[in-house]
Amino acid sequence: HSSQVGESDGFGAKSVKWHRYRFQHEPSSQTALNNTPTITVPQAFIAGGNSSGPSHLVANRNEFQNYTSIAQGNHFVRFGARIRVSNQSSDSSSNFNGTYTFASLQDYLQTQAAVSGYGPVQYSVSAGHPNMTDTSVAAGLSCGDHRTVSPTPTFILGLR
Repeated sequence: HSSQVGESDGFGAKSVKWHRYRFQHEPSSQTALNNTPTITVPQAFIAGGNSSGPSHLVANRNEFQNYTSIAQGNHFVRFGARIRVSNQSSDSSSNFNGTYTFASLQDYLQTQAAVSGYGPVQYSVSAGHPNMTDTSVAAGLSCGDHRTVSPTPTFILGLR
């Protein structure tokens, strides 16, 4: 989702002030259909639940720009500022359902048959607080001068 509003004001015959505000909201989510533990048998199969688990991401961005342009003689000067604030929040519970890893297909089949002495060689599970939030701010200034020497060539100098 994105919203943007802008306005330009003329003051005097040779000056224009331009403002713009933009907001972006980008949500995304992913949900596993099966949250039982994952079973991994190398070189044979992977079964059970999806170890990715549910995840949700929300990104919000706010940006404000303000530029002024002034025409004076053979100069066209433009200067301004921009500020952008980005916020991202994510929630991912990858491998919270656990993963059983067997050494071979034979070990897996023996475990299913409840034969003593067989089982997975590894069980891994993630736990904890799966949330993360990050905010960043970026700001910038700019200025430039378009200078016309004659009707054809134009020299442009700028700093950002």
